[in-house]
Amino acid sequence: MSKIRITRLELIKFGKFADYSIDISDGMNVIYGDNEAGKSTIQLFIKFMLFGIPSRGGKREKIKDREKIIPWQDNKAAGKLFLIKDGREIEIYREFRKRPSGDIVKVTDRNTGENYFNKEIKSEDVGVLLLGMSRQMFERTVWVTQSSICMQGSDDEITARLINLLESGSTSDVSIKSAVSGIETKIAGLKAKDGRSAPGEIDLLNRERIELNKTLSEQRASERKRNEVNQEINLLTQRKLKIDDEIKHLEAVEKSERAKEKILRVDRIDGCVQKEMQIANTRQFQLFKHNAVPERVESLRSDSEHIDELEVKAYQTQQELLAEQNCFAAEKKKRKRLLYFLIGAAGLAVILAALGFVFGVGKNIFYWITAGAVVLFLIAAGIIFGCIIHNNIVKLKESLISVGNELSLIRKEISETEKRFSESLSILECDTLNDFNEKFRLYSEDKAKIKMVRELYEELLGQDDYQELKREADNQRKFVIESDNTETDNIEQKLDSLTNEKEKISGRILELKQLKIDGGLEIPLIDIENNIKFIDEQIIEKEEEYSSYQAAKEGLIQAYAKIKSDYTPLLNAETERILTRLTGGQHDSIKVAEDFSLSLKETDKNIDLKQAEFFSTGTYNQIYLALRLAIIKLTLSASDSVIFLDDVLTTFDDGRSKDALEVIREICIKDGYQCLLFTCHHRDIESIKKYPDINIMEVLL
Repeated sequence: MSKIRITRLELIKFGKFADYSIDISDGMNVIYGDNEAGKSTIQLFIKFMLFGIPSRGGKREKIKDREKIIPWQDNKAAGKLFLIKDGREIEIYREFRKRPSGDIVKVTDRNTGENYFNKEIKSEDVGVLLLGMSRQMFERTVWVTQSSICMQGSDDEITARLINLLESGSTSDVSIKSAVSGIETKIAGLKAKDGRSAPGEIDLLNRERIELNKTLSEQRASERKRNEVNQEINLLTQRKLKIDDEIKHLEAVEKSERAKEKILRVDRIDGCVQKEMQIANTRQFQLFKHNAVPERVESLRSDSEHIDELEVKAYQTQQELLAEQNCFAAEKKKRKRLLYFLIGAAGLAVILAALGFVFGVGKNIFYWITAGAVVLFLIAAGIIFGCIIHNNIVKLKESLISVGNELSLIRKEISETEKRFSESLSILECDTLNDFNEKFRLYSEDKAKIKMVRELYEELLGQDDYQELKREADNQRKFVIESDNTETDNIEQKLDSLTNEKEKISGRILELKQLKIDGGLEIPLIDIENNIKFIDEQIIEKEEEYSSYQAAKEGLIQAYAKIKSDYTPLLNAETERILTRLTGGQHDSIKVAEDFSLSLKETDKNIDLKQAEFFSTGTYNQIYLALRLAIIKLTLSASDSVIFLDDVLTTFDDGRSKDALEVIREICIKDGYQCLLFTCHHRDIESIKKYPDINIMEVLL
């Protein structure tokens, strides 16, 4: 026979607990804590570790369970439950995420470290395979909660619980009559009895199917319109995608053009630098740059002009000297002619004298006076004129000497200036002044070019840093793409045009989609057909459910009589034995009547049985606890079961609580059940702390 025992709970991250552990011993364990201490969280931990979080029931309740256990500011809860089954130590590890799909469960043999089941299993099957019972069976038998023990109802309700315990172990508040009534309600909820009754689910589904068929007919009529709209939407969407591609391409071209402009700017700046270096690095430019200083150029030009002036002056002086020499020669000729004149005058005097003597006029004084006067006049005139000529000759001779000296000085100055001029030309590697002028002209043009290049360089660079601009241009080269002039023309205008067209297309697409919605075109035919198919399946399912409820109703009615006669005597005996222990012998007789009404009487009193409703709430709950414990003992073996009691003694007074604890301890010791009792009452702890075989644990956060 298999034996199972829980040994330890480790709440790694679970609700308000973090790294919290509880060691569970064999026999009776009491987990004590004040309200809100976390006892309910530990109970949830045990149930969820065994069976996972319920996947059935309302979705809202399921989300609530997860919200309870996942700590704030975290996305998961986690824990471990350790147990021993058939001598093997087992570890159940679970992680609970915000969505069930993220949950993790591992069941490991602690001795081997391998999967205990040697196969993949569903989350909810862990407890089924280990405990041999489903979650529902677990909750209907060994899991006794305060909400069940405190529920006070009519005898029929208590009887109904017993019937359900005998049939399926359930403690839910359902009686045979209420079950039949509930089934009838379910049947009515599925299909109306007649036209006056409220329609059931099947009726509503049929109505919905009729409406869907009508809608399907209408939708088929509008299928064509929907296809046309969809086709236009597809064409517009394709055009929109194409426009997006064109916009991306134009933006790339625009970016490329900006990159080209920046690269061209840098290239032009580099060209300026290279042009300046090309001009400035020539020998002729460097020679003139370092030697054609303004003083030398001015001196060279001044010397050239001075030489020209001196040569002009020398020429003029030479001409003046020649003129003086001509005058000197003319004066010398005059003097020679004067001498000849004087000699002629003397000869004339001799001739006159000879003629006077010849012609006998020598004795005539007047003749001799006249002839002498003429001769003397001629001689005097010749002498005077000769003096003038002599003076002129002297002056001309002095002038010739002066002009000659001046010409010599000019020629000397010309020689010195020409020597200095030649030295300057030699320094500038020029042969002549014209050569210098030509080279200086070229040098000046180069200087002007360099100036223009520098101005262009400064204009291109502006306030930017060249190195930074160079880096940016190098980085921009990767964006350069090949494009023709038609692509680069009016890029902004093209982009604006494409953007406007895209906006219009988007607006048109929205209009068409709205048209589908407004015109009822938003539901495709396949969806309506699927809905009809789904409703047909639901109708079939509901019809089967309807038939099942009808069969269940008949089965319940037939089984009712069978249950009353089969199990009641055995259950009565065990319940009476436990109730006698719970009440200290005050009540030793309980009877479940054929109609399953509960009756009991006090011991040693010759009083007829009384119905349970005439006793106090404490006694009423003692009856129910006795009934639950009897069901556990009769249906589940101690080795296969662990009993969980959640504040079941809340409505008991101190005496009844003490007796109940004694009974529970006796069941654990004598019958061998492991029990976990949760309580918030200090009186319970005071009652049992004298027993060393009870493991008492206080929940402390």
